[in-house]
Order: sequence, then structure tokens, then C-alpha cells
Amino acid sequence: MEKIIIIMLIITLGIFIYMYFTLRSQIKDITTQLDFIEKNRSNALITIRVKAGGSKALAAALNEMLENHRAERVMWKKKENEISCIYTNLSHDIRTPLTSLDGYFQLLSESEDKEKNKRYISVIKGRIKALSDMLEELFMFTKLENKTYNIKLYKCDLNEIVRETLFSYYEEWEMKKIVPTLKLTDESLYFYGNEQVMHRILQNVIKNVLEHGEKKVEISLYASPDKISLTIQNEVLNPGEIDINRIFEKFYKADAARSKTSTGLGMAIAKEMTECMGGKISASLHDNIFIVNIEFKKA
Repeated sequence: MEKIIIIMLIITLGIFIYMYFTLRSQIKDITTQLDFIEKNRSNALITIRVKAGGSKALAAALNEMLENHRAERVMWKKKENEISCIYTNLSHDIRTPLTSLDGYFQLLSESEDKEKNKRYISVIKGRIKALSDMLEELFMFTKLENKTYNIKLYKCDLNEIVRETLFSYYEEWEMKKIVPTLKLTDESLYFYGNEQVMHRILQNVIKNVLEHGEKKVEISLYASPDKISLTIQNEVLNPGEIDINRIFEKFYKADAARSKTSTGLGMAIAKEMTECMGGKISASLHDNIFIVNIEFKKA
């Protein structure tokens, strides 16, 4: 009996010693793998030889951590590329009105003709406003991207907001010689949103229409039992230049030559703001008619 106990103790001790040195070796191997992965920014995962003593659970936990770390690296790399893209686009967009400003200031300083000076000053004011609008767009987009723009929602009348916004662009319609066809309703159409934000969405869409549209513009507002739909459509001169899948993409400009005072963020901001209020915005192109549709749940 004593011999059996001694044999059992020897076997147990042998197993313990084996496991100790095996696990010690495996821990050292895991440490080596981690060091290699970290130094080489490798996408490799931890492998183990012996699935005992909690090694399997340890390897699984470490691999999960490595995969999360890898996903974070990809996300930050994407953010870095976006920031780089923002700076590149912004510097390019701002350079044009700044160069123009410099030219008109020189003309103003050299001219003694009062009529010409009035025209130069008018152009300078327009360029300064364009610069201000561009910087405001970038500031707003940054706030939306970083989720620091809080929108307070309350019951609003979309019909009234649409009418007010359209009226505020009366002079712009006149200058472009556009008489928009309006298909509105007399009834109040309520949704849960924010008047100021809704004005901004409509302003961005209308600016896009004024910049790229021709003379035919139609604005329709209608309601079903559960939703309100606003459709703004306009005739475009070169529909082949528009990539309909990129309309709401950051910095996208259908025609860069006609968008020298634009950041290309207007429609992206409109989309972010619409979705922040629980709405949907979409765009489509049928022949030479460009259509933007905005929908909200009816309050």
C-alpha cells in the first residue's frame, strides 16, 4: 500500500514538474510573440502549444485585446487620413477667394475711379462672405463629426419653415432668373425637429440648386398619414458630371469649376443634420432632373 502511495506521489510530482516547466516555457513563448507583434505592428495572433492550465483562456483574452487594438489602429489611421484630406481640401478651397481678395485689394488701392471702387468693394465683400460661409461649414461639420452638436427637438411646422426659407432667398432666385414652381399646402405639417437646424438643411440644399441648377426648379411638400415629404428638384445642365452615389460624400463637388467658393460639405452637413432629427434624406437623378427628398415622421 505504501509503495502505491509513493508511486502515486512520484507520478503526481512528475506531472507537476512537467506542467510547471511546460507552462513556464509557454508563458515565455507568449511573451516573445507579444513582443514581436508589438515591435513589428504585426496582425498575427497568439498561438499556444499546450491548452492547459488556463493557457487557452489567456491566449483567447490576449487575441481579443490584439484584435481590438488592431481595429483601433485602423480607425485612427482612417481619422488621420480624413484630417489630412480636410486640411488639403480646406487649403485649396480657401486659396481661391484669398487670391481673388488680394487682387481686388490691389486694384482698389491703385484706382481713383469711384464707380470702379464701389464695384471692387462689392466683390471684396462677396469674397469675405464666401470665406466666412466656408469656415462656418467646416466648423459645423467638425461639431457634427465629433458628436458635439446637440439638437433640441420640439414640435415644428415644416410648412412654415419651408415658406420662410424660400422667401429669404428671393434675391438669389431673382439674380439667377429662376421662378421656382411651388407645390405647397395651406395646412400645418408638424414634425419633431428644430427650426434653426431645418432652416440650415434647406439653405444647404437651395445653395446646391442655385449653384448647379438651371431655370426649372420645383419644390413640393406633401403629407401621408404617418410622414411628411419635402421634394426639391431642379434641372441640371451637365447630368453626366454628377455621381449620384457621392452626393452626400464629404468634399464632393459635382463641378469643381463652378464650386470655387464651396467646401463641398453642404450636402454632407444636410444629411448629418437630417438624421440627427430622425429624418431621412436621399438624392436621385432622372435624365437631367436632380431630385432631393427629405422625410420626417409626422407628429
